[in-house]
Amino acid sequence: MLSALSWQPFVGYFPGWLNVASAAVLVFATARLVQRKALHRAELTDLVPLVLLPFIINTALALAPKELPTPAEQPWTMSWTVLAVCLSPLIMARRFSIPWATCVLASFLFLRAPLNGWGISIVEAVISAWGGLAGYWAVRSAARLYQRATIARYQANSAAAAADAEVHREQALTWWDQLLHDKVIGALMLGARSTTPAQLARARTLATEALDRLSELESMDTPVDRSVDADVASFHELKATDLRTGLTALAEAMGVDMTLHGRGSRAPAEVVAAVLAGTEQAFANVLRHSGTRSVRVDYTQSLIATSITISDRGAGFDVDAVDPRRAGLVRSMPGHLAQLGGSVDVRSTPGRGTTVSLSWSAMSHDGFVSLHEWSRLWWITAVWVLAHAGGGWIQDGRLAWGPVGLAGVALLVLAVGLVHLPRPWWSLTVGPAVVLTAAGILAWTAPPADGPSWRLWFVGALDPLVAFPATRGRPRQALLLGVGAALIIVTGYGRHSPEHARFAIQAVAQLVLFPILTWIMAESVSRAHGRLAAAHRRVADATQRSSRSRARQVLVRERVTHMDPHVLLLLKHLAAGRAFGAEDRRLAHLAEAASRDQLVARALLCPDVVASVAAARARGVTVHLSASAEVRPASTAEGDALGDLQGALIGALDNAQDGDRVTARWRPESLHACGTLTVSRPDDWGDDERDDAFFEFGKMALRR
Repeated sequence: MLSALSWQPFVGYFPGWLNVASAAVLVFATARLVQRKALHRAELTDLVPLVLLPFIINTALALAPKELPTPAEQPWTMSWTVLAVCLSPLIMARRFSIPWATCVLASFLFLRAPLNGWGISIVEAVISAWGGLAGYWAVRSAARLYQRATIARYQANSAAAAADAEVHREQALTWWDQLLHDKVIGALMLGARSTTPAQLARARTLATEALDRLSELESMDTPVDRSVDADVASFHELKATDLRTGLTALAEAMGVDMTLHGRGSRAPAEVVAAVLAGTEQAFANVLRHSGTRSVRVDYTQSLIATSITISDRGAGFDVDAVDPRRAGLVRSMPGHLAQLGGSVDVRSTPGRGTTVSLSWSAMSHDGFVSLHEWSRLWWITAVWVLAHAGGGWIQDGRLAWGPVGLAGVALLVLAVGLVHLPRPWWSLTVGPAVVLTAAGILAWTAPPADGPSWRLWFVGALDPLVAFPATRGRPRQALLLGVGAALIIVTGYGRHSPEHARFAIQAVAQLVLFPILTWIMAESVSRAHGRLAAAHRRVADATQRSSRSRARQVLVRERVTHMDPHVLLLLKHLAAGRAFGAEDRRLAHLAEAASRDQLVARALLCPDVVASVAAARARGVTVHLSASAEVRPASTAEGDALGDLQGALIGALDNAQDGDRVTARWRPESLHACGTLTVSRPDDWGDDERDDAFFEFGKMALRR
């Protein structure tokens, strides 16, 4: 495009065949690159022609015979020269790229100097070099972003792994307690106390289920919670290729009366899955809390942005008064979209219904350059502006005309400072307004020049200022800023004559192209970043499932080793349908008590304690154990107190006789004593019990 805009003045200046052949070679090399990229076959070697050809063509055109008159415009190879400078450090080693980029710039300098003098040609070469370095910096910044993202996710995954291990252990404990209480203890209790065939049959069923759960640990990695009832299909099971398909299937599965309006045909698969997951939770909330089954759903979808709004006219609620424990509203819905960088907004009014909005954009609102990074790069913009100002000074001997023009230059300098401030309001609101004001003043005060010149030097200086919002995730603002500045300049300078208007249009084309190129750069980085994040999430999900499964397997094996040896044998007897005699009932009663110890006194148990408790109960001793939630001792003193209590308990159990009662409690949260041990014996007539010994352990307790 830039070549086409500056092609006409050089049609008769350079030999016609050389002009056409040079342009054809460059266009062919570019077309081949685009074609291979479209087929996903592009390699770095496909860029080599675009690095070599500009030097060859500039040299050939500089040495070729010329025709008068001499054009004042920049040669049409200018944009190809900048491209070669950009690409050189990306495909060459540094020891080769810098000399080659210098050679390319030198070839353009020798081509440009006869047209407009050495001074302005050197300035333009410097600007080309600076533009090339800026392009190189942009690509390297993207590469550093990938590196930082990878390192950050690795560190986050490492940190999360330690936390997940504890979370999964807690989940496994809950799962084990449920199995122990509902299946194992239930089967043993019914087996020991059954008085009817139906009760015994129920005991056999529970025993079979308990054995099945213990023997199939590898399949026990199902999620702890579901956002909807088990009979409702999850969004994972909906083979949706787009939102309309998935929403329709989801509404049918959940029994929601949905009115659907939308546009767009497809969105990224991971986005569709996340949006459907959030919608699933929203539908579930409608069914459970709104008092209606009717919803209206409006959506838009594309490869770069997707949004959906779910509205109902149900009971509504006060959003600020929602219980923080409401996992669906507080964690589930926001969590699905947050993983992809999306957002969720919930609005509701009691008696007027609820509206849930889910949105995602491939362009992160924070952009791929942070405000603090951009603020440290002010000198790059300053050098760019100074280079263009130097070109204007060399040609005209001044930068502005009249006091108002000088005010425009001052505003341009102020704009450079404002857009680099690390405060969004100043850089993204006030800065662009000052940019437009400076552009208008300089364009309307500049007198007409005779033909193309550097009179509009400030146009090139505006390039980084209009492209900046795109780097911060606001590409539309950047494009509007560039178009606005272009219209102001064309209107102001083009008022002199149609010829000046045509020159202004050619000059301001870059103010539209720069934001578009920056937008493309930022969007491609954001898309790749999203794919990288999706890959990490898949790895993290697989790791969590494996961790949950391993946690259960390890914990179950650990608990089984502490389990009364008769438990598994009795469960197998019940499951096999064997006769359950008096001895089996006695053993089932003892095994039930031992299993209940694991449920209510886990912190007190160790192999020696388990063995002593089993032996004491077999002798007729009544043993009661209890402990607060299983926690590791918080200090050495607390650990010593637990060890002392376990040792005393073992001694008391070993000396207890038939009819004695031994009670041990472990309460580390108690302000007085961490643990207590009581031994009671019946009196001489065997009617009442009396405390024969009482012990306290830890904290302020005195051992007695």
